[in-house]
Amino acid sequence: EDSRSGQIHLGGGTPTYLTPPQLEQLMEAILESFPAEEGAEISVEIDPRVTSDDHMDTLKAYGFNRISLGVQDFDPRVQDAIHRHQSVDQVNHLVERARNDGVEGVNFDLIYGLPHQTPDSFQQTIDHVTASRPDRIALYGYAHVTWVAKQQRGFERIDLPDPSARLSLFIQATEQLLGAGYMPIGMDHFVLPSDDLARALPEDRVHRNFMGYTTRPCGELFAFGPSGISELSMGFVQNERDLAAWESRVAQSGLAAFRGHRLSEDDKRRGWVIAQIMCGARLSADRYRELYAEDFLERFSDTLPQLESFQADGLLELGADGGFTITPTGRMFIRNIAMPFDAYLPKQQEDGKPMFSRTV
Repeated sequence: EDSRSGQIHLGGGTPTYLTPPQLEQLMEAILESFPAEEGAEISVEIDPRVTSDDHMDTLKAYGFNRISLGVQDFDPRVQDAIHRHQSVDQVNHLVERARNDGVEGVNFDLIYGLPHQTPDSFQQTIDHVTASRPDRIALYGYAHVTWVAKQQRGFERIDLPDPSARLSLFIQATEQLLGAGYMPIGMDHFVLPSDDLARALPEDRVHRNFMGYTTRPCGELFAFGPSGISELSMGFVQNERDLAAWESRVAQSGLAAFRGHRLSEDDKRRGWVIAQIMCGARLSADRYRELYAEDFLERFSDTLPQLESFQADGLLELGADGGFTITPTGRMFIRNIAMPFDAYLPKQQEDGKPMFSRTV
């Protein structure tokens, strides 16, 4: 009973590049080892360009109840630049099929900051998206990380929006989504008021894991694919990132883990604080004391100058006990507000090695 899954997610990459028989084989293996509990969330990321009706038949047969479509942008010029062509009709066909199959949740992933994006072109993309009424929309900033994603090399020669233009695109898209009736969740998600996340937010039941936002607290998250990171109660374990190395490790030992991190008590406290910021856009010092039997400001006194600076900039409202609520403007900078609580960031910044993309 302990090995039953509350959530099964195929994604990070595009599972529908697999053929329907391959998907069936994969799901049989997963369900044999980790049977889904009643009411489990079974989700998948799909690429509209390669997802057929046969794929959808397979997803229906295995009880998938949430799909996430990588939309990115509908503008032809942007699609030319990122080599990803898909039409509004293709996407809408899959949404209609999913709804007819009884899929409870439809997610769209959008990206701002792509080559050649303009306020007008992105406004049209958002209009197409809101007309489809997905339950959730993720609005991600384009991560230009050529030291990780080699396929991005060459984009430097294409018209990438500058930081000011990126911020304008994000603000404009946010205003459009709010105007269309969506609610903001955490850093970069927007949901319809009928969605589980919207109902969970005021009850402090929104959680975040490596797959995104969820209403389900996760004791142990196991990741099996290349570069996947398992999130366990004791720490994190990452699989081999290179496909050949991953295949070799799986063939030898059945698992492909190559590095891990054991959580210290300080890590756990910092992780809780960062999760509160990223999920609820607030931090309760009283709740921290209840959980950890210590004063929030005593442990995190070194963050107070930065919190006061964020307050001066209008990004949060700070209480005398160190607790705070992030303002609507501050929501655009949630990652920045969380950074002072990351004990490992200063060392990474000292090393001078690029690791992450822009926060906005």
